[in-house]
Formats: sequence, structure tokens, C-alpha cells
Amino acid sequence: MYPACYQDRRLLDLRSVEAHFTAMRDMAGLNSGRVAVPYKKMERHLCAHLERVMTRYAFCLEYSFAWRGDDVFPYRFSISFPAFARGAAALDLTTLRVMLAAFGSEVSVVAEPLLRAADPGVTPQLLFGLEAGPQARRFKLYWQFPPGCRREKEFVLNRLLSTTPDLGDSAALSRLHLIGADFCEQGLLRVKTYERISRWPLVSLKSRYPDWAMMDEITHACEDNVLRDAVIIQRFRPDGYVEIASGAELDFNAPLNGLTPERLEAYTESSEWKSALNGWRNLCGSRRMGMSRLSLVQGDSTRGTLYYVPVDPP
Repeated sequence: MYPACYQDRRLLDLRSVEAHFTAMRDMAGLNSGRVAVPYKKMERHLCAHLERVMTRYAFCLEYSFAWRGDDVFPYRFSISFPAFARGAAALDLTTLRVMLAAFGSEVSVVAEPLLRAADPGVTPQLLFGLEAGPQARRFKLYWQFPPGCRREKEFVLNRLLSTTPDLGDSAALSRLHLIGADFCEQGLLRVKTYERISRWPLVSLKSRYPDWAMMDEITHACEDNVLRDAVIIQRFRPDGYVEIASGAELDFNAPLNGLTPERLEAYTESSEWKSALNGWRNLCGSRRMGMSRLSLVQGDSTRGTLYYVPVDPP
């Protein structure tokens, strides 16, 4: 996530960002009356953060569009705080607290212990995300690390979970790229680990994970037979045990693996995927967006998430 955060790029068009958030609210059923108030308030603080950091950092905003069977989830995004460990921690944490406060004190109370685990001496970069619909919303906080940093990752995991999770092998902790926490008004929902893999032959990946959804289609859609950059996502309950029901996810870097919506559509027969891609195009309208990542769920071909970023110049 955000591998090129420190590259130079043209500034985001904040008017286009605001327009896209309005479109996401419309499609998600979050744009009427009092329902829209906390989202609009949070979005204003989000745009202020983007305006502050986008002159120095790239790719600080990423949208996503998820589907689970016939249900779609268009109101999804994540933002990065790339200067968190570079002197901006106090300001960034204040921004996050103000954004979360838009949804009420119950959210702030749940979020506060998580924010206290965000130590700039431990976490090089912090990220925040949200998925929302008329019935429920899910807040997301991420700690991003470079390779290694075992003690720092152990510190965060120990702050979040009551039991040390089983990551599979002794080297897995060093390979973790992100640690994430999902939460809502009622409390912590789960903790997620993101293990980065690179230059992995797709034949080997299919052999190791034969029930991973869409793997045949991905093999055909990729430009060659080597997975160049991806993460394996595991979910853990707050007690530290694996969340079996949700299944693991495989998250592909789309540009590095030659994946585009058009290539995927050409190789899949899944009606859910075709419908989701059409829904995503309808959401984007005339705003030009590029697919940045794609997530597949182990053993479930009816679920997926397409991540995307704006490609229009300002």
C-alpha cells in the first residue's frame, strides 16, 4: 500500500476529490439529510489533510470498491500520513481524532487506545480508512513498516491483541508490510496482518493455494507468470486467534502485475465480477481513475475489492 508515497507527482484536484466523495455517498445511500452530516464533516478534515501533504508526498489517497455477491460497497477509501515519523505525528493524530469525532464520542473512545499505539518512534507511516453503508461502518487504522522491524511489529501486535498470533513461521513477522485494526462504535473487530511477497511464480502460488478465487483468470491476465508484488492478508480476532470464517486474502499490485479492469473482464466468466466492474465504472463517471490493487478472497469467487486512484491532472 502506498509504495510510491515519496515520489513527485502533480497535485490532486481537491474539487474532483470532493465530487467523488459525493458520488460514493450517493451510491452508498449516505447522502440524505442527517445521515450525510458526519461524512461531510469528516471529508472536510480529510481534504484539509490532503491539501497540507500533497505538495510533498504522492499517492496519499486511495479509493476502493468492494463486492460480496450482489452487494456492493462503494464508500471506501484510505489515506496515508507519510510524514508521521518525520515530525508530523502530533498534527496527524490531531487530524485523525477530529475526523473520528465527526462520528460521535463512542467512536473516539474505541479509537483512542489504538491511536496511543501509534508511536512515531515505532511506526514510520500511519494510514486510516473507512468503509460505510446505511447499516454499518467500519473504521480502519494501519501501521506500515519497512522490512525487518521485528520489535516494532511485536510492540504493535501486543498492544492490539490479547494473545500473540500464529503467523505461520518465524520469518513471517519480518515480512509483514502492514498491521491493520478494524473497529466500530462497539469496539475492536479484528486485527489484520499483511505479508509482502514478490517475484513468486504463479504456478507455485496456485499449487500452494488451490482454492483461491479467480487464480486462473489472474494467471491469464498477468503479463507474465510471475507475481511481482502482492500481500497475503490474514485476519485475527481480538483474542489473537485466526478469524476462520473470513478467509485469507491475496492483494495484488495491479500496475506491476499488468492487471487492468479490461484484462480481468476479458478473462472472467463471473457475473458478480462483471457486474461489480460496471458498478465501479458508473461510480467513477467521467473522473478518470486507475486500478492500483486487487484483492481476492480464498475460497470465495463472489467477493473482491478493486482499489483505485485518481489519474486526472489538476
